[in-house]
Amino acid sequence: RSRGLGDVYKRQGYNSYYGRTSHRNDPSDGTKTWLRWFPFAPVYCPLNSISSRSVKEIRATISLYERIYDAPFLNKAQRNNGRLLEINRIFPDALFIRIHRDPVRIIQSILYAMNSELRGHDIWFSSRPSNHLEITTSDLLEHVCEEVFFTERDITRDSRGIGEHRIFNLEYEELCTTPDSVLDAFRHFYEYQSGVNLKIRAEVPDQFSISRRQYGGEAERTRIEQYLLALEDRAGLL
Repeated sequence: RSRGLGDVYKRQGYNSYYGRTSHRNDPSDGTKTWLRWFPFAPVYCPLNSISSRSVKEIRATISLYERIYDAPFLNKAQRNNGRLLEINRIFPDALFIRIHRDPVRIIQSILYAMNSELRGHDIWFSSRPSNHLEITTSDLLEHVCEEVFFTERDITRDSRGIGEHRIFNLEYEELCTTPDSVLDAFRHFYEYQSGVNLKIRAEVPDQFSISRRQYGGEAERTRIEQYLLALEDRAGLL
């Protein structure tokens, strides 16, 4: 058979710096590709946000990727958290992977980055949830809590709109400690939902390292937990 590019160039590794990789054949989120059609600002995009012409162009582009690599297109672009309904409109047969992780650890990690390596970064660390105009607190911890909390809420709501049967849920720690079993479970999920058999093209590491960095201390963790509980109460009243 003819070989796709994925067979020609050896993958360099799985390391990244806040999602950025250095080698052209490392995993990449393809953010700049998506920016051809979606807004530059990482804002939530409701259904019918982009034109029918853009839909056709995206389908043609992704189809080209799949032909080159002779494989299904798999992408993890952080900003697509807020584009799920549009991605579903563009690709009505698409399947989705949702990775769950302790929200307190996520928030502590973001706070650490914004107070050290990314000091001076805009107060919005990543994609903005659908209610971002209502998030007006200038307190960094509260702002990050709301960003993470309401982004997760958007994902949960939009996942229901797509159909829970098309969502493959997994835990971050499980993926890191037992990637083989997670990939095997995903293979069964994909083949059942799509009717297409997958084949192994490359080996993956036995394990990936889980971040054990200590952030902020117990006082910060307690404050985050309490604020998240307050957000739960507030969201229940909306």
